Amino acid sequence: MNMNYRNDHVSPRWRFKIIIACIAGVAFVFDLLGSFNHAKNLMSFRSLTSMDMEYNSVDMNFPMADTRFDEAMFHSQNGPPPEKRSGPGDDTVFLLGIFSTLKDVEESEARQRIRDTYLSYKNDPRICSLKNYMMWKDAEAAKVQTENTGDEASSSSICKILYTFVIGGNENTEESHYRLNEDRPITINAEDIEKAEEDSVYLNIKENISHNKTLAWFKYASEIAESYGIDYISKLDSDTMVSIPHLMDYIITDLPPNPYAVRVYGGSLYNHHPSTKTGNLYAAGQFVFMSVDLADFVSSDDIDRASIAQGYRSPAKAFEEEDVDVGTIVWSHPYPIKGIFMNQRIVWIHRLKTADEWMGLWEETGGVLPLTRVIGKTEMTVKPGDWTEYLKTQGLESEEN
Repeated sequence: MNMNYRNDHVSPRWRFKIIIACIAGVAFVFDLLGSFNHAKNLMSFRSLTSMDMEYNSVDMNFPMADTRFDEAMFHSQNGPPPEKRSGPGDDTVFLLGIFSTLKDVEESEARQRIRDTYLSYKNDPRICSLKNYMMWKDAEAAKVQTENTGDEASSSSICKILYTFVIGGNENTEESHYRLNEDRPITINAEDIEKAEEDSVYLNIKENISHNKTLAWFKYASEIAESYGIDYISKLDSDTMVSIPHLMDYIITDLPPNPYAVRVYGGSLYNHHPSTKTGNLYAAGQFVFMSVDLADFVSSDDIDRASIAQGYRSPAKAFEEEDVDVGTIVWSHPYPIKGIFMNQRIVWIHRLKTADEWMGLWEETGGVLPLTRVIGKTEMTVKPGDWTEYLKTQGLESEEN
């Protein structure tokens, strides 16, 4: 008998089998952990998918409007949209910011013309001043009765198109923009303005045309939007007449409210301006609108707006065009932008500079403006899909044309 034999002796063959078993065990553990992570990720994916399906199911529950193309209606110069229309934007609130100036008599007269015409279209109760709307909202939130609300029934819920005149109200400052970290308030109380008008917002900046007034307005409007349930913010000129029935119809059929109103930018879009490099897309300042989140982004103090805008300007023509700069900042957003190209179905007419031009058009159309235009002028009409004449006016026609 071999007395040197040890009970713990393991042959090389068994050693090999034990090593293989250990390796398999470790692999099994890693595989188990991987399966757990996969299951966890799958649960997260399913959760996201479920959320997406829930989002889509809500979206699909929107009432759908009949928006099929009708060439006869497209070419109709005075045909109003259907009166009874339902769509995704039934609950949308759209804010018109009508730019004006304080000490200009002609501008004062222009504001009154606007009040007497499209803001009073058929005395539609869905058109409300921003001040009244905010007052009603505050009263409803406090659950108090006021002379304006009458009872606890929501007066603000009727409102669909809000409006205010936007004026630079501080002539004692050189500042044309506003930053949230400043001590001065973003607006000036109407009580501090001589001959103030109740349906106007007086920004705490110096009056200007192209030095950040638009961004100051978007900053103020986006600040109040969440508290007051506003979905879209627009900026338009005081020489722009709006076809209220068509705008109302467009809001109902194409502009869903929050939380679906995300990164939306619309208007009469151009792909180039003489002051910029080719390809810079922007909406003309005659009428431009965007969702609240985008208005907050373009007016944010956390981004270097000047550098972004300057980077797109042509060195030979480095002058400021605020609508161009705003468009440039919009497209610098890190996520996709939902651009709304309204060029062939414009619901406004621009450059009505005199009272005679304004009132003549209003009396002729009754406020239901012709739509078949591309740049907001009555003389620029086009056939569906035919851009030849428009391109010629812009100097962009191709050689074959």
